Amino acid sequence: MKKFLVSFLTVMLLLTSLCSTIVSVGAFDDEWVMGERGKYITHGDQVYYPLESCPEYIYSYTDDVQEYERLEFEDDETEDRYDGSGVYFYEDGNNPAIEVEVFVNFSFSRTVIYIEESYLEKYKELANGEAEQYLTNSYYDYEQNFEFDGEEIESWRESSTTTNEEVIIADCDVYYLYVKDPLGVYNFECGTILRDLYTDDLYLIWYDDYDISYFYSESEFDLSTEKEVTLYKLEDEALYNSVIEYYDTMPEDELEWLVTDEVNTTFATVFCTIVFGIVPFGLLVFSTVMLIISKDKKYNRAFIIMIIGSVVVMTACIGLFTVLL
Repeated sequence: MKKFLVSFLTVMLLLTSLCSTIVSVGAFDDEWVMGERGKYITHGDQVYYPLESCPEYIYSYTDDVQEYERLEFEDDETEDRYDGSGVYFYEDGNNPAIEVEVFVNFSFSRTVIYIEESYLEKYKELANGEAEQYLTNSYYDYEQNFEFDGEEIESWRESSTTTNEEVIIADCDVYYLYVKDPLGVYNFECGTILRDLYTDDLYLIWYDDYDISYFYSESEFDLSTEKEVTLYKLEDEALYNSVIEYYDTMPEDELEWLVTDEVNTTFATVFCTIVFGIVPFGLLVFSTVMLIISKDKKYNRAFIIMIIGSVVVMTACIGLFTVLL
């Protein structure tokens, strides 16, 4: 009996250990794990590598919401150095690229884009400004983009050029050009579009023309640089007109029906009549009556102030309506 009991407990212990191992392996497959000194990140059987010399980027405009999760670590040395780092990803599993907030010695250091290895070459091309589609945003509407195809940008870059000695960058409106990510994760900033405030001409600064000395440490192009910068002038008249129209068009207000002249005038008239006419008149009558019938003279000063205030407000209201009408 004792031998049977020992054998039974041994089998149960082995089964428990096996189940724990299976659970832990399953959980590990679900985790985002940073490899040795941040050289790669694994998620299940997927491996991600950092995109070196990553330019400025923006999120693609999508309704999908990114999730955030703290990173696990492959070894103690990496954990000691990068503990606190986390990753932004899409829950549906479509993550050719992920954004990693890197902490070094418990302090935020930088943000790095990691690319799944099968997409790495494609994203290197995007980061270098090579794409089939490009886009820009206006000051008025960041959700509706203006898109260029690759041939239009190539033609723009083959147009006549000038420099920042001839065109003063400080006298220009500044817009940005992005390569459009066909996978819908990140759009990388690849150039600056300048609009001369005096001539309305459009010029393009193409980032790939310059070495790292023209950029800040965050990979942002230094528009204040005293170095010579080449500006490509947009000479395609049809494209020029389309871009200018896009930059100058304000988005339609979804509540435009609420702000017509008729509704505004009616609402303002009713509101002002009630607040600055009927209410002060009622307060004037009340204060006058109370001033006459009140036997406690200590309240007289308050009633007098209310009467004067009501008369002033009503006079101002009548004056305003006289001017407007």
